[in-house]
Amino acid sequence: MRQREDLLFAPLLEQGPWRDCVTVSYSSQGALELPDNAAHVYCCGPDGFMQAVKAHYSALPDAHWHQEHFSASAVSTGGEHGYRLLLSVSGREIEVAAGQRLIDALRVNGVACETVCEQGVCGSCVVGWQDGRPRHQDECLTDEDRQSYVALCCAGCDSDSLTLEL
Repeated sequence: MRQREDLLFAPLLEQGPWRDCVTVSYSSQGALELPDNAAHVYCCGPDGFMQAVKAHYSALPDAHWHQEHFSASAVSTGGEHGYRLLLSVSGREIEVAAGQRLIDALRVNGVACETVCEQGVCGSCVVGWQDGRPRHQDECLTDEDRQSYVALCCAGCDSDSLTLEL
């Protein structure tokens, strides 16, 4: 935040039971320093603001950076080629047609998928993946998370098949 007046709910953050655990920094007061190396940063706002804050804290481990977007970046629909989904828990195989969204292919085939935002922001549709090359288009997973998880609502596939933990 630039100054205290910009912060919605400032009194709540300053006086709530968590006041000893939360540090609010204002850019108008100079550099935004972390209280210690174990600190976590939670950021919400327009993309330009969040990019600036993340760049400022570039030494922070990914696991200590948490962000929420107002909306997702543009997400393409399905890929240019079809592929096969292999569901490791149920043993099912589902064909995803060229141009079809992964989540739509699952639903058409009766696979229940929990979603909220359908933009890759909230993380409600995240599941594990085991094999293949998923195309990540979400805003909720870190690079480390993407090694094991995929957001069904906006993922694609850059290989002939993708194995999901469903």
